[in-house]
Amino acid sequence: IGSGAFSNCSSMTSINVSANNKAFKSKEGVLFNYIENELLCYPAGKRDSYSIPSDVEKIGDSAFSGCTYLSSITIPSSVKFIGVLAFSNCSNLNSVTYNGIDDPGIDSNAFDNCNNLIKVKVPENYNGDTFCGKNITRMQTESNSNTVIIATTVSVVAILIIVGITVVICLHKKSTSKSEDENVQV
Repeated sequence: IGSGAFSNCSSMTSINVSANNKAFKSKEGVLFNYIENELLCYPAGKRDSYSIPSDVEKIGDSAFSGCTYLSSITIPSSVKFIGVLAFSNCSNLNSVTYNGIDDPGIDSNAFDNCNNLIKVKVPENYNGDTFCGKNITRMQTESNSNTVIIATTVSVVAILIIVGITVVICLHKKSTSKSEDENVQV
């Protein structure tokens, strides 16, 4: 089964796998590889929120793509990689909780077109800026609801003219800062 095979199937609420299948397993209607350390596909028709099981190490490419009914996701510290377009087009996703302290490997397009996602909860001792990006501008720590990490992406465009050839180079720089904010809502 290829990545994105069931993307945007908004009526699909469950994926069921035969107990005899030696390549895949299904747990609560969600598709995993056989040893259950990679989440392959979350049915686009499932509603509300989802907590990824703690034995999952990888979220596959397009695993949640097009899950327009998904409102929140909890990612355990066991996750070490989030694949290409993993959460793309999850238009109602508004809350991500990440329980790890180190950055998981993450594709830069993992949260494309998640226009309602602007906050991510992370542990107080979180060491990274992985979740900073296009729409995600605030990361809230779990122990102090008023502490936020503000993340901005600054793009610099340099135009070089070399012997009549124009070269455009785009550089992106992420910066983060930690501050107290009395207006943070949980």
